[in-house]
Amino acid sequence: MLSLLSSGHAGEESYAAVLLLNINRLKNVIKKKTTLVDWKRTPNGNNPYKFDAWTKTDEEHVRENFRMHPNEHMFMRKVGATFPDNVLRKHIFDNFK
Repeated sequence: MLSLLSSGHAGEESYAAVLLLNINRLKNVIKKKTTLVDWKRTPNGNNPYKFDAWTKTDEEHVRENFRMHPNEHMFMRKVGATFPDNVLRKHIFDNFK
């Protein structure tokens, strides 16, 4: 199954859903948004915006997402190596208390 999935154009985030569907366990999954993604600032239309810094616009986007979808995010997608660790730590610890 992994070689079949790896040979296509699906992102790695699709693997879990495909595998759950394959073993008929997808019906037990809670349908809920878990990833904070910024498609409004996509660099090329195919990939979400990459959080490399912590700009005012980044902060506003994250705050608005949490306001609109409270308690629904487990992780942020596309966080660059230069993103400040202290901001990640704050969001991780604030959301898992």
